[in-house]
Amino acid sequence: MNGTPSYRKVRLGNPGAKVHRDSGGRIFMRSPDALAGYPARLTERLVKWAAECPDRTFVAKRDGSGQWRRVSYAQALAAARRIGQALLDRGLSPERPLVILSENDLEHAMLALAALHVGIPYAPVSPAYSLISQDHERLRFIVGLLMPGLVFVSHGQKYEKAIRAAVPSDAELVVAEAAPTDRPSTSFRDFAATPATRQVDAAHAAVGPDTIAKFLFTSGSTQQPKAVINTHRMLCSNQQMLVQCMPFMAEEPPVLRPDATQASQAEIVLDPGVRAFFACLIEELGTQSTGSASRVTRALLLGDPPSIDIGEVTDKGSINQRAVLKARSALVEELYSAAYPDRVMLVRAADAR
Repeated sequence: MNGTPSYRKVRLGNPGAKVHRDSGGRIFMRSPDALAGYPARLTERLVKWAAECPDRTFVAKRDGSGQWRRVSYAQALAAARRIGQALLDRGLSPERPLVILSENDLEHAMLALAALHVGIPYAPVSPAYSLISQDHERLRFIVGLLMPGLVFVSHGQKYEKAIRAAVPSDAELVVAEAAPTDRPSTSFRDFAATPATRQVDAAHAAVGPDTIAKFLFTSGSTQQPKAVINTHRMLCSNQQMLVQCMPFMAEEPPVLRPDATQASQAEIVLDPGVRAFFACLIEELGTQSTGSASRVTRALLLGDPPSIDIGEVTDKGSINQRAVLKARSALVEELYSAAYPDRVMLVRAADAR
């Protein structure tokens, strides 16, 4: 990377707003542009692009060796149909939905697409409720509320305590890797190899705008998490709103070039352009703040995010500052050292070199 960022022009939507004040003094604001039409079901577009651009990368993730695992549109649709058949075979429904205990992953994505494709509600549950919580109270509450017919976990042994604490014995357990040692489970590989039948097409055709797509849980910051119903109409209209706000997303695929040079995290945080951007941001914050305690004089950009595995993120999704300071004590020493290294940013003119 170099210190000169590159930009390109993109087409954005109308930033204006219509403002209406009622007799009670309330203010209503809305876009001046009407929402255009949108699909009745979310995976209609998956079917479209699988037919028109079957080999284009739909989603990808690096494996442990740094190589890309890619799933094309055609592969994603085929996987959604096979997994959808497996879900239908098990009689899942709004009363017996699918629960997903997993970080963002390819298997998670394919399972969610399959559920959407055949009209079976699913609920992605925050990994923090499984991996950080010691009593698993929120996870037990969520599972007890949903009464799932099937629970997917990305790593059986990593989630073993959560499974033992919250997953009922009558719910089938599907595991991507490292099956737990103390209860039966189904391999995701075998699950995803179920041959699709015409039943999948019939189920997809029956999905409509008001079909429940998923249950999205609130954070539970003040009380137990609440299950918010998301329908296909809600998800599809939201996608249309986004594309009208950012029309360039529909004009070319937002895909990283497969031949592009991939910068390492260390290169990104040390790049002069990146550092200058954050220095300006922090300086602006300082000019708008009151009190010396709220002014930042030094900063250190981190190449890796807070880790759930070592407790740097709480079960509510907040940063556990004590755990971060403990896990990154060497970086904290660098930040406060009189002989600080070059990667420490000074953001006050009085301290600048």
